[in-house]
Amino acid sequence: MNSIALGYSLAEMGRFDESFDLLIQAIDYAARAQFYLPQAIIPVILTWIYGLLGNINYHHEQMRAWMESVAESDSTAFFRQAWDAIHLLNKGKTAKAAEVVKDIYEYENLGDGPEGLFVALVLPAALLADNRNEEALAVIDTMLTKMDKAGYNALRAHYLRYRAVAQRGLGDESGALATLKSAYQIALQQQAHASAWLVLIDLTALEPDESTRKAYRARAIEEIDYLAANLSDPELLESFTSLPAVRNLKSGTSS
Repeated sequence: MNSIALGYSLAEMGRFDESFDLLIQAIDYAARAQFYLPQAIIPVILTWIYGLLGNINYHHEQMRAWMESVAESDSTAFFRQAWDAIHLLNKGKTAKAAEVVKDIYEYENLGDGPEGLFVALVLPAALLADNRNEEALAVIDTMLTKMDKAGYNALRAHYLRYRAVAQRGLGDESGALATLKSAYQIALQQQAHASAWLVLIDLTALEPDESTRKAYRARAIEEIDYLAANLSDPELLESFTSLPAVRNLKSGTSS
């Protein structure tokens, strides 16, 4: 596993300090060596992680500086587009984000390796936010197939969670529930706490059995507490614990 893929996996496991140190060391080395692909992909990954922690603009100027220092080429352009799309989604500009990611999907090698699979994750996020469920489902299934070929599964729980959102949007709630259960099992196997709590929240919204729903909610709180305990940066800790989903879950007002 390369340092970029390892850095993301460490974040999924809640080992944030190790993850951030590794990713920043990797981008510093890439900048000195003028390796443009790592310079382009790492700000996208870091911004995504910061977004999951409720603070997409954390170190924003540094992320922008890294992105702008990358030489323009066909192989780096879609990383910049992904970074732009993440910020558009954060601003609620879903239609614009969906338009931006159309160009990403046309990149012929998208999803052929860990970096491409990561960047491709912004596609279903944008399409689902724009209520384009059928398109999102097609993208997700294509990327899951590519994930099988690449043998890289760190993102599978996230992709399956998005697949469940698409299924639910298309009226298939039972299929969505089954998909979420698969996503949760994968997150457990990978010790992917950053995926697990999100999947568990979705499970509490769809699970028809009250006792099982309560169990999912309790597990989600455990995952949140674990992640919070491993956030040493006060700013990120504050943003994470202030997320509406986290507050609602802990106050008992979630579904």
